[in-house]
Amino acid sequence: ILGGGVFGSHGYSADFNDVIFSENSATDGGGMFNFESCHPTLTNVMFSRNSAGGTGGGMRNYDIANPTLINVAFFNNTAADSGGGMYNGQYGNPVIINTTFCGNTAYRGGGMYNEGITTPTVTNAILWGDSATDEGNEIFNSGAGQPADPVISYSLIEGCGSSGGGWNSSFGTDAGNNIDSDPLFTDGPGGNLHLNPGSPAIDAGNNDSIPSFVLYDLAGNERIHNDIVDMGSYEYKTGKSIEDPYDGVPPLSVELYQNVPNPFNPSNTISFTLPDRTETTLSIYNVEGKLVTTLVDDTLDPGFKEVTWHGKDHAGRAVTSGVYFVKLKAGKFHQTRKIIYLR
Repeated sequence: ILGGGVFGSHGYSADFNDVIFSENSATDGGGMFNFESCHPTLTNVMFSRNSAGGTGGGMRNYDIANPTLINVAFFNNTAADSGGGMYNGQYGNPVIINTTFCGNTAYRGGGMYNEGITTPTVTNAILWGDSATDEGNEIFNSGAGQPADPVISYSLIEGCGSSGGGWNSSFGTDAGNNIDSDPLFTDGPGGNLHLNPGSPAIDAGNNDSIPSFVLYDLAGNERIHNDIVDMGSYEYKTGKSIEDPYDGVPPLSVELYQNVPNPFNPSNTISFTLPDRTETTLSIYNVEGKLVTTLVDDTLDPGFKEVTWHGKDHAGRAVTSGVYFVKLKAGKFHQTRKIIYLR
């Protein structure tokens, strides 16, 4: 079996947006296998808990397969052989932008395995907390006579030694502005790959690498929050989603904040504000637009509100992993945000 979630070949070049590949399995390419001139574009995509009996727990790219990945996360994928997160071989040259690898495992190349004659381009990425039984926790490059040579810039990679004199050349070509320092994930082992305050990945990326059509990060937040983009899949953003910023004083407008955490498991907090006493509904919908559950349906007093959703539908059944939408309706006001549930 090749490509547990998707197998593409012979010029297949689809776009994947807001997709989760989770708990798929295959001999090679547990989540996705791109083969023979297959060049898909993946934006805001999560690969989680996929497995391969051979190579590429999350993704395998082989034989002139050159996908573009933007705002992608590889978490807890496994490969029995090589490339827990990603395997690239035989002119498989992906373009990897603002992508995070964490918790992936393999015999070699826990995060990424590159086999001869491959030149992945890695920019604004984070590879941290991956592991290999043999060698290459984050990146392993192989190939007798023609070794793989990733071109890496503006990225945070565990063990790389940082750009300059300390660079570990076994990782590939140092194209500058790389760092080797704890990214301060909110909860890396638990899959919350958001950045905490003080992370060296904040405001450390390269804006020029972001395609003009990419406006939001994997969580649906503004992709460039300050003047400089962050490294990794998620933009750090100071928010008002947990503590009441109004201290009892009614806010001036209705606003629905991004849920916290996002992705989440098993529960998340959804916050919003009301300036007046208002008939209010807060509902969860799936990607097909079908109502999953209604969390609030009442007339509420003004102020800051918090609601917890435990990932269950109206009948109390746990929902499947995937993308959902939370919709706030307060009088004539409507606002929707994307949320991601990972089981």
